Amino acid sequence: MLTWGYMTFFAALVLFLFGSRISKTLEMAEWFMIIWIVVFLVIVGVLFVAPSNWLTVFLGFLGGGACYIRDPQGVT
Repeated sequence: MLTWGYMTFFAALVLFLFGSRISKTLEMAEWFMIIWIVVFLVIVGVLFVAPSNWLTVFLGFLGGGACYIRDPQGVT
């Protein structure tokens, strides 16, 4: 039973000593994943979405909201 106590103590000590290095490595991995996802979504959007829809989305970001959204059937 004493062995488990020593193992837990040394595992915590290793995490404490290398914690900042592990934290920085995880942060870099997270930034890579975020950039990869955003780039992938932009590429998919450019390839599969019509330019008129991009204009609608862009104008919506400018603060127009619902007043810029066109009705697909042309009925207002």
